[in-house]
Amino acid sequence: ITPTSDFTFYIAMFFSSLIILTFQLAVLFSGLFFIVKIPLSILLLRVILILFLSASTFISLGMFIGYIFRSEETALLVSISGILLFMFFSNTILPIETVSGILQKYVVYNPLVVSDSMLKKVILFDLGLGSLKSEIYVLLGTLGIFFVLAFLARKVTKRFV
Repeated sequence: ITPTSDFTFYIAMFFSSLIILTFQLAVLFSGLFFIVKIPLSILLLRVILILFLSASTFISLGMFIGYIFRSEETALLVSISGILLFMFFSNTILPIETVSGILQKYVVYNPLVVSDSMLKKVILFDLGLGSLKSEIYVLLGTLGIFFVLAFLARKVTKRFV
């Protein structure tokens, strides 16, 4: 109802999604802490930073997909297809080592693979953030690209509505 700038609306939408995701992760990790007894209190700051970067990247990607398509059905179809593509080219379904050589160079930049690798290194091997610089740069680069693309997609598609 009130006139807000495109940037203010975009940032508010981004932080609203981030807050909702933060509550969901808090519920998930509190349940995980009490059931599995993983000592996340020692690694909490590193895990929170990794999850913040991962969540921000995927929120920006989702906002880009949502803004670029006009109908909700098309955006949902592309989102599900993207999720399946990310999962297929991660260690979840198909090991990265089995992917052909030229495709394997690009699959390692999959945000799901990068986030998974970072969490494994921190939780299982107790590595510091200094050893995760390349993965952090990949996530920050992906976040920056999709952040700008989503904002531009909002500006361009707003004119056509």
